[in-house]
Amino acid sequence: MLQPGAAPAYGSRDAGPRLAQVFTEARDLGISIVLLAGGEPLVRLEILDLAVSIPEIIFPVFTNGILIDDALVSRLATAHNICRC
Repeated sequence: MLQPGAAPAYGSRDAGPRLAQVFTEARDLGISIVLLAGGEPLVRLEILDLAVSIPEIIFPVFTNGILIDDALVSRLATAHNICRC
């Protein structure tokens, strides 16, 4: 469990609440683009859910594409603020 003000450990499965806070703060500060890259961002599909929930920000996702399947293609088709790169 994260302590207030503590950053999640690398690879932590508890990173979702902290990322939600970061994305919300970014939106509130007027940031319009957040790049999702490094490692393979599609390993953590909850990050895409967070991104979709903040339509004011564009989220380019840099992926090698190995995890893209028909279900993900359908899901991304309605995620208008996620750019597949």
